[in-house]
Amino acid sequence: MWQVESRFGAARSTLFIVVGVNRVECGVLRGQGRRARWVQETLQEVAIPAGAIDEQTIQAVQAIVHNLQSLAALPRIAEIRVVVADAWLALDSAPWSSGFKRSLSAVGCARAWLSEAGYDIESADTIRIDDAPFEQPRLAVAYPAKLLTTFHDVARRFNARLTSVLPLSAAAWAVTQSRARGDSGSSQPAIAVLDDGLTLFCRSRARRGGRLSDVTVRREGGNRLAANDLSAAWSRLGLRDSQQNHPGELMALDLCGSTDPSFNQNRMFNLASVLTAGATAPNFDVSSRLLLASRTAGERLALDAVTAPARPSPWQWLVLIAAVLFAGTLGTRAVQRHQLRDALVALSGANAAIVRPAPPTAVWTRAEIVRVQAVNEAIRELNLPIAAILQALQPPRDIRVALVSVDAKGAVPEGQATDGRTSSVKVVAEALSGADMARYVAFVGERPPFTAAYLVSHEINDAVPEKPYRFTMNALWTEQ
Repeated sequence: MWQVESRFGAARSTLFIVVGVNRVECGVLRGQGRRARWVQETLQEVAIPAGAIDEQTIQAVQAIVHNLQSLAALPRIAEIRVVVADAWLALDSAPWSSGFKRSLSAVGCARAWLSEAGYDIESADTIRIDDAPFEQPRLAVAYPAKLLTTFHDVARRFNARLTSVLPLSAAAWAVTQSRARGDSGSSQPAIAVLDDGLTLFCRSRARRGGRLSDVTVRREGGNRLAANDLSAAWSRLGLRDSQQNHPGELMALDLCGSTDPSFNQNRMFNLASVLTAGATAPNFDVSSRLLLASRTAGERLALDAVTAPARPSPWQWLVLIAAVLFAGTLGTRAVQRHQLRDALVALSGANAAIVRPAPPTAVWTRAEIVRVQAVNEAIRELNLPIAAILQALQPPRDIRVALVSVDAKGAVPEGQATDGRTSSVKVVAEALSGADMARYVAFVGERPPFTAAYLVSHEINDAVPEKPYRFTMNALWTEQ
C-alpha cells in the first residue's frame, strides 16, 4: 500500500508535512486508497536546531518547501495536510462552565483558560475546541498565527488547498482508536506517542476509551523513553489522578523506530501494527510520522485548525434539485411568454418598444444625511435601559470583579449578525484571576436583558501588587 515510485501521472497528489520537535518532514502521496504511492524524490527532511524558537521552526518549513520546488518533475499538488507536534501548540483540558453553551463565549472561555494555564496566547491565534458532551471538560488548542500563516503561504506557493492542520496527539489518537475499533470493536483508554525529544500521554476519561480528554506533553531533551522509563512515567502520572479517572492499561505508538525488545514483546506497548497494517512493500522508506499523517486523510476532527467546507445533506440535495427544476419550469414559461409577446407585436405592427421612464429617485444632500444619522443616534441613546443594564452588570459576591467603565452607546459590533434590534455594551473591568474573568463573562451572558457576552481582550497589570486581569468584553442585548 505504501510503495514508493518515481513516475508521475495525472492522479491526485497530496503533500503531507510533519512539524516535529527536532525536524520537519514532508512527502507527496500520489493517488488514493490502496493504489496510493509515495513519490521518492519528494521525501524531504530538514532538522530544527535544538531549543529552536518559533522563527527557526518556520524557517525549517520554508526550507523544505524550497527543496520541493527545486525538483524538476514535481507532481501537481492538489491539497496539503499538516501535523504539528504538541510542543509548538498550546493545548489543555478546560473545565466545564456555562460559557461553553454559546459559540461566542466558548472561544473566550477557552482562551482565558489557556492563558491561566501559563500559555502565551496572542489575539490573532486560532482557538479550536473539541465536541465534548454537555457539562464535560473541553479540550482546547491554540494554533500560533505565525505558524498557520506559514502553512497558508505554502498552499499559495503550490496553488493547492490547505485542508487540515492537526496536533500530533489528536492525529495519533484518531488513527489508533480507529484501528483498535476495527480489530477488537473497542477503543484504547490511553496511548503514549513516542517521538524524538517528545512523549505524549493521551487518554480518555472513559474506561473503554472514546473521546480524547487529556494530553500530557513531556519534552525529553532529544532522547526517547525506554519501555521501563515509560511505565514509570505513566505510573507517576496516575498518582496525580483518582483511580476512577486514570486508565491502567497503556499502549505505545513509537514514531522513531524502537530498538527496545519490550516494545515488541510486551502487549502494553504493542501498537506497531497501526502504521504498517495493510502495507505491500517489504521495506519502508517512508518515516512513521508521514505514515501517521497520511492515515489522518479520512478523519475530520473538531480540533482541526482548518474548518471543513459544509457538505450538503441528502435532504439539502433534494431541495436543491427541486429548486433547479422549478427554476427551469419558470424559465421555460418565461421564454414562451416572451415569444408570444413578440408574435403579437409583429401582428399588430408595433415596431418600437415601449419605454417607460424610471420613477425619479430621492436625492439626499450630505447635510441631510448627517442630520438624520445624528437624530437616530440620539433617539437610540435615549431608549437605552441604562438602569437595567447597570444592575445586570453587577457581579455576585463569589466573583471578584470590579467594573472600570461601561460604554452603552447601543452600537452593534462590526461583523455581528443582527435583526435590527440587537445592541451591545462595551465593559472594561478588572479581575483578581483569569478564572474570575471567565466566570464573569459567562455570568453576564446569562443575565437578562443580555443574550450573549464574549471576551475581546485582556492584559495583566504588573504595576499593581495583586497583578489583576484588566479585560474588555462585549455584552449583547435585545431591544424590547
